[in-house]
Amino acid sequence: MVPSVSTVMGYDPEKIKTLNAWRKRVGKEKAAHITNQSCGYGNVLHDCLEKYLENDVDSLSEAYTKAEQTPRLMFSTIKEFVDKHVEKVFHQEKPVYSERLGVAGRLDVLCQMNGMPTLLDFKNSRRPKRKAWVHGYCLQASCYAEMVSEHSGIDIKYFVIPIACFSGELQVVTGKVSDYRKEMVDQIRRYYDEVYMPNEWKV
Repeated sequence: MVPSVSTVMGYDPEKIKTLNAWRKRVGKEKAAHITNQSCGYGNVLHDCLEKYLENDVDSLSEAYTKAEQTPRLMFSTIKEFVDKHVEKVFHQEKPVYSERLGVAGRLDVLCQMNGMPTLLDFKNSRRPKRKAWVHGYCLQASCYAEMVSEHSGIDIKYFVIPIACFSGELQVVTGKVSDYRKEMVDQIRRYYDEVYMPNEWKV
């Protein structure tokens, strides 16, 4: 049993304090509504994208018809990006893990873009995010790439994170896995030291 990549890479006591302060400022009910809405839209978006990439036309049509206007708009935005840049899909929604790193998770898509194997991780947001706010996403995507490389021997050098905003705007974050490797390992160490299994695990 190991912790999930999203939990580990999202661990930040200061961020938790900021989030709690936001909940207090807007009120628990409104904060819960915003959070649940974002999660719901994200689930619909991922479901439609998964069916689209599987060429499951009937299931996609059913899911899209049931969806609200906002997740429909977000899906159309990312679909246009996928059609333009994704050349081949190798895996999607694939469980991955690493004994070396001590984490596990489920990647969105491993695909070919610009002739290179690339980790594709879909996100959604109410509005475009500042660069500092997506840093955890970059660590998470890098970790998925490292887990794939560990078991396949294939060097996944790049990740792409398309972020669909509620307005329909698309924000695309890209990066090299090697640029985030050290910080990714440091974040895992920090999580184990402070939360999970203090003094019982080393990278």
